[in-house]
Amino acid sequence: APPSAGSSAFAFRRERFFLAPASGAFHALSQAHRDLYLAGGSHAQRDVFERLAIDAGIRAGLLDGAEAILDARRATRAGREDGYAEARRNLIAAGRGTTPAHSVPAQ
Repeated sequence: APPSAGSSAFAFRRERFFLAPASGAFHALSQAHRDLYLAGGSHAQRDVFERLAIDAGIRAGLLDGAEAILDARRATRAGREDGYAEARRNLIAAGRGTTPAHSVPAQ
């Protein structure tokens, strides 16, 4: 049985999750990303995991990896990008020092 919300085991798991480095999250999500379609679900549900991987990569400074996922998104969308992708590409450029940094809210 999973631990209850008031148990120390739950608190430990919750703390471990929130303190996990973004690079670990990025690596796990980007590996799962390749085969995520096998799990089923809607395109929107898979898009959530894709966005989580991209954001984790940016937060971890793994800009090339985050950009690779953005490139794959663009390829599957016939070369089109949405506002989310454009905003993340701007963050990547800012992280590389090629444009001024902007704060981008989660979408």
